[in-house]
Amino acid sequence: MPLKNSDDLLKILALSGNATAIYETEEIIIRFANDAMIAFWGKDRTVIGRPLEEAIPELRGQPFKALLQEVWRTGVTYQGTATPAQLVVDGKLQTFYYDFEYRAIKDETGETYAILNTATDVSARVHAELKEKESRDTLALALEAANFGTWHINAETRELIVNERLKELFGFYPGDEVSLELCLAQITGDYRDQVKLAVEKAITRGGDYDLTHTVRGFHDGQLRWVRAVGNLQADASGEFSAFTGVIMDITEQVKAQEAIESLNKGLLQARDRLYSFIIQAPAGICVLSGPDLVYELVNPGYSQLLPGRGLLGRPILEALPELVGTPIEQLLSDVYHKGQEVRLSELYVPLAETEGGKLKDRYFTFTYQPRKNELGAIDGILAFVYDVTEHVKARKELAIAHDNVRNIILQAPVAMALFREEEMVIEEINDAFLELWNRDRSVVGKRVLEALPELEGQPYPQIMQQVFRSGETYYGNEAQVVLQRHGQLEEGYFDFINQAFRNSEGEITGIVVVAHEVTKEVDARHELEKVYEQARLSKEAAELGTFDMDLLRGTLEWDERCRTLFGISHQEKVTYDHDFVNGLHPDDRQRVLTVIANVMDEFASGGNYDVEYRTIGAGDGQLRWVRAKGRVYFGSDHQPVRFIGSVLDITEQKMNEIRKSDFIGMVSHELKTPLTSLNAILQVADRKLKDSADTFMAGAMQKANVQVKRMSSMINGFLNISRLESAELVLQKSDFDLKQLIEDIIAETRLTVNSHHIEINTCDAVTVSADREKINSVITNLIHNAIKYSPKGKLITVHCSIDANEVKVSIQDEGMGIKASDLPKIFDRYYRVESDHTQHISGFGIGLYLSAEIIRRHNGRIWADSEKGVGSTFYFTLPLIPQPDARY
Repeated sequence: MPLKNSDDLLKILALSGNATAIYETEEIIIRFANDAMIAFWGKDRTVIGRPLEEAIPELRGQPFKALLQEVWRTGVTYQGTATPAQLVVDGKLQTFYYDFEYRAIKDETGETYAILNTATDVSARVHAELKEKESRDTLALALEAANFGTWHINAETRELIVNERLKELFGFYPGDEVSLELCLAQITGDYRDQVKLAVEKAITRGGDYDLTHTVRGFHDGQLRWVRAVGNLQADASGEFSAFTGVIMDITEQVKAQEAIESLNKGLLQARDRLYSFIIQAPAGICVLSGPDLVYELVNPGYSQLLPGRGLLGRPILEALPELVGTPIEQLLSDVYHKGQEVRLSELYVPLAETEGGKLKDRYFTFTYQPRKNELGAIDGILAFVYDVTEHVKARKELAIAHDNVRNIILQAPVAMALFREEEMVIEEINDAFLELWNRDRSVVGKRVLEALPELEGQPYPQIMQQVFRSGETYYGNEAQVVLQRHGQLEEGYFDFINQAFRNSEGEITGIVVVAHEVTKEVDARHELEKVYEQARLSKEAAELGTFDMDLLRGTLEWDERCRTLFGISHQEKVTYDHDFVNGLHPDDRQRVLTVIANVMDEFASGGNYDVEYRTIGAGDGQLRWVRAKGRVYFGSDHQPVRFIGSVLDITEQKMNEIRKSDFIGMVSHELKTPLTSLNAILQVADRKLKDSADTFMAGAMQKANVQVKRMSSMINGFLNISRLESAELVLQKSDFDLKQLIEDIIAETRLTVNSHHIEINTCDAVTVSADREKINSVITNLIHNAIKYSPKGKLITVHCSIDANEVKVSIQDEGMGIKASDLPKIFDRYYRVESDHTQHISGFGIGLYLSAEIIRRHNGRIWADSEKGVGSTFYFTLPLIPQPDARY
């Protein structure tokens, strides 16, 4: 749209009080500029029709032409805030600051044919801000330079003791001997007598001493401002014995204060200049003061907006009662009470020109800025208001002349097209729809079957014609469509809407189609359905029960197998408290609930759930052992939202284990008594043979003692397993230093083991609440395993550290290592790694099992990393915050 046909619009812009210009072509030819903009440039109207940098040569080397050319090329609006510009005004090159906007003006095809430039001079504001910053920096520097000197005057002898800083303030060298009289002599003018009198008064009568005065440096002759503060001090007997105090250099503070006073004077002058600018500005400007927002200042431009109103001295809502209950009332409140700057363009406000007059439809572009006093508190609002009513009306009339439907379709973020008449001729189609069809804009003007012949025989052309005839909207959901795309026929799925398009008389002239491809979503759902079916078949084969707890909705779902394992015969919805909690064996209930509470803490458990417990059937009363595994899923706020898992019947396996444990416990207990007697006999025999000449018997007794101790340790292990599984292994917790325990264990081990090097790498001192004896047995077992399974002379390293809310301990060896296939099983009961290297190493596979159970009962974790032929590292953690016991 060439601007030469828009003279009326240019006349309107010429009347605007806001600085405005219009540029044409990528060479940035000045097509139009109003008086305000020409005044900003410091030129006359001969600039019209000339390239920008030719008309205003001082702009060369500045960024404005490049910015305008970028807006021309991209069509994207550019806004600058407090941007500096070098302009020749009144014959001088000066720096001004502007808030400005470059906005591309486009024709109906979206091509840029002009750029609209609006600008506001904010130089006064920027200079005031720079001045204020300079003042703050000066004051901060002065305050940082402060340092104190001290003095001590004997009240009886008047002997003076000072520090080096005081000598420096009075201009003495560090090695100078100073006296009270010598210091007083450096005080200048009348201050000397004032200080003498004040010091003598303070020494003889007591009271506080606080004086500000000047001193002249003894050697350097430098004049300094100082502040001295002191008082009379009493000795142990209560007698006043010394006059002491501090002295500080406040020279920079005094200078800063002088600078502040000068700055305040400058700010007052700047404020006067600002008020002068406000009065003379062509825009409507007013100042609203206090919480009632009383008109304090109204410039002529603002008065012209409301020529028949009395404004000064009146609250805005009293002077303009039409604003009560409108959004402007709330905006004003937000600006004053919250300090929010508000900028709105072309806001519709029904407003009368005269008080009590007829309301008129008016539009305003305005800015409301909070005004702050010298303390930074908001005490008013500064308003910049432009009446843009005529501009808005002109634009609306222009918009009517354009095809709104066409713009909507072309700019829609989804695939959208307009088809005319019953033949379904493609009148408008956006890029999203063309991309969906894999076609270009050559389809515009063609019938749909001509553009997409592959739709022949598919129902969609008939659906479109039916909507055209009936006027009833048609919704397609995941409709299967075959399209020629990318050189081949493709099957896709689409959601779409066919809606009748009517003219101003209500007649149907076409249909609008909006479409969205959901092929990926449908294919993904089909794949997911296959996975669900496979999972269902696997679950049924394994006789697994499943549960799903929606923690947001408070619902619990069990499948039939899960209901069976809890002995539930009813088909009603299950609940957590009634069916799950009540279905737990009373002896296991608290333990399981504690485990679940821990699982719900993402940071404590990671959401992993693995527990064995007993159920008592609600309908059949049957006792069952089950193992439950699952996972809790957490939201972005780390709160649990879903708990899903499975339940497996392990009753037969558990009963076999219980019978085996009972047998082992019984046998171990029966062996313990004769073994104790044997141990006593061996000890007596060893003492009697201690001095015997028969070295063979003495050595045999020692070896027998070692074997008896090994047998005793093995039996104790079996007994501990028996106690563990019969819930008789109780934790006796106390607070102790874990680092000290590790150091004690290593020291004891070194007394009996000299075949390996045992070192503690780093270990933070940390207090834990745990069973000291059982944690001792865990660490001892891991260190002895490292010794057993690594060659002599190798290094064994112990390390502990604090990690988040737990302490982690590791024991690393340089031994034979463990195969990856054995690692998941090494903490199972009676499991031993079988290899050529381990067949001659004794053991029953109970040490790691017991260690793991002890750590788990402390709500800790235990695991191992290993590489065959390199070595192994065993880890365990203990919580730093005491938690309830977890009995598995």
